[in-house]
Amino acid sequence: MTRPISTKRKYRVLDGDLERIGHAELASRIASPSLRIAGLLAVASLAVVAAGALVGLIGPDPAAIAAGTIMAVCLGIGLGANDVAKSIGTAVGIKALPIRTGLVALALAELLGAVLAGGAVSRTIASEIILTRPAAHAGHAPGAMAAALAGATLWIIIANWARAPVSTTYSIIGAIVGAGVAAFGAHAIGWSIIGIIATSWIMAPLATGILAAFILWIVRSRIHFAPDRADAARLWLPAVMAVSAALFSVYLLKLPGQFHSALSPVAVAGVAALVASGCFWGFRWQINRVLAGLDGTELTVRQILDAPLIATALLAGFAHGANNVGKVAGPVSVLLKGVSQTARADTTALWVIAVGALIIAAGALFFGRRLVRMMGAVVARLNPVRVLCAGLAGAAIVLICSSIGLPVSTTQCAIGGLFGTGVYHEWEDRRRAKTRKPFPPVEAERRRLVRKSYVITTFVGWLTTATAAGLLAAAIYRLVNLAF
Repeated sequence: MTRPISTKRKYRVLDGDLERIGHAELASRIASPSLRIAGLLAVASLAVVAAGALVGLIGPDPAAIAAGTIMAVCLGIGLGANDVAKSIGTAVGIKALPIRTGLVALALAELLGAVLAGGAVSRTIASEIILTRPAAHAGHAPGAMAAALAGATLWIIIANWARAPVSTTYSIIGAIVGAGVAAFGAHAIGWSIIGIIATSWIMAPLATGILAAFILWIVRSRIHFAPDRADAARLWLPAVMAVSAALFSVYLLKLPGQFHSALSPVAVAGVAALVASGCFWGFRWQINRVLAGLDGTELTVRQILDAPLIATALLAGFAHGANNVGKVAGPVSVLLKGVSQTARADTTALWVIAVGALIIAAGALFFGRRLVRMMGAVVARLNPVRVLCAGLAGAAIVLICSSIGLPVSTTQCAIGGLFGTGVYHEWEDRRRAKTRKPFPPVEAERRRLVRKSYVITTFVGWLTTATAAGLLAAAIYRLVNLAF
């Protein structure tokens, strides 16, 4: 006799994860009054700069640079605070990592990621969206970028105040396009790169979901369902983390501008092998310590995930820093080119990236504590195994996008990872139940509507945020031109 399909547990894995992510996003907006205060201070400072420019105390160019820098600092602080909460919320929530240690470690990881790997995204935002190579364009570029930063920041503040979902990535790209069209016309926009960036916003979450599902398949098939979980865990979990560490070491050695030019492919492979070996035996030692303390009780996979979750959180922090610093350093570099005639149009100075990295790290360190506590309380109810798989996959995809200069939404990648693990988990449950019976009509319709609603929300949020920030940035540029 075929067992009936339960609708109480088995087929609600993905819906539960998505609901918790939605609660976490809401919690992050509720728990961030300090960020809203910082935003209001930024708006007040912007008003002071505008007033000084109107009465002639500040010239138009210095005013644009000052206003844009204020907005960039505000964006950087917000990026750091929100990303640190998403990265270590689970590790803090399951008490794998003390909150103070986690904040410091994540701030350092964001700083390293930004300095070592943030140049490509910075160059894309600085020189490939608005084509400022003609001399007539270059002189107005700082004003356009200042308007873009103001439009993106004001839209984020408005959306957060209304507790509406918003993406900083979509906001800043949409705002740059809007300000660029207002300043130079549609012909001055690099529409080909805009198309590539927009495609990455779809493909990155999809790729994250596929990779996360693959990692979850390894963990569950080789450990969770193994006859001896302890022996399987000693082998397969360190192996997954060792492969991740090896690939990350190769990524670091191949970063443009680093010391990789002096290393042959054989040397790079040797370094990766050493890193993988050290990682494997380190995680194996940690797992043996956990197993020794179980006193014969049955092992559950989540009991051995403290160290992997911490490592994954740090890797995610590095990836976030690499991708997010360009959203601050790229626009600021355009502002500074307005006063430095020797700066190249297609480069972003390392010191600008470093300052942007420090701003993001400061946001994580000084504004992230309350967000981490709130996110940890909500996200800790997510399954740590699925969080681990989604985190590894998300960090990998964000780093790949960062290496080719594509600014992507780290939040959407995280949701894509959880989507992939949830879909795989439900498919596996159904397959192992040894039944091909269709879902009950009510359950099938509910699943379809839930999945459809999240996809629609993603696309609507993307279009609304990019469009609204672009229109706001264009309006600000036009108003400033009328005033002067």
